[in-house]
Amino acid sequence: MNISIQKSDELGAAASLLCLLHCLGTPLLFLLFGGGHASDFSLPFWWGYMDSLFLLLGFAAIWQVQNRSGLLWVKYALWGSWSALLFIILMEKTALLELWEGFILFPTVALAGLHIYNRKYCKCKQDRCCVK
Repeated sequence: MNISIQKSDELGAAASLLCLLHCLGTPLLFLLFGGGHASDFSLPFWWGYMDSLFLLLGFAAIWQVQNRSGLLWVKYALWGSWSALLFIILMEKTALLELWEGFILFPTVALAGLHIYNRKYCKCKQDRCCVK
């Protein structure tokens, strides 16, 4: 699977933004169609698995970026944000630790922003080149 670094950043930013819409959309769907009560409305079974899909897409995008980007701090920030997102989703799914649901917004916005930043500023210059 040979994807260019720009395509990886586009995939990562798109997956992060879709994840953000998914996270914001779930409570809105309950409010709109469930009258504010979770017991009055149930989402389709596949809706709960979308976060796993976004995590996998994000992992693939970060893997491609980390192998081809020269911005070390961006690599660490991408992995840190992805790990935070994974942690929050695991805690939500397993109910081991109750977290404020808004916490999920921070890593998703960070991932999208980092991918956009990397795509924009990771260009070959005379003193450094982002592609190995």
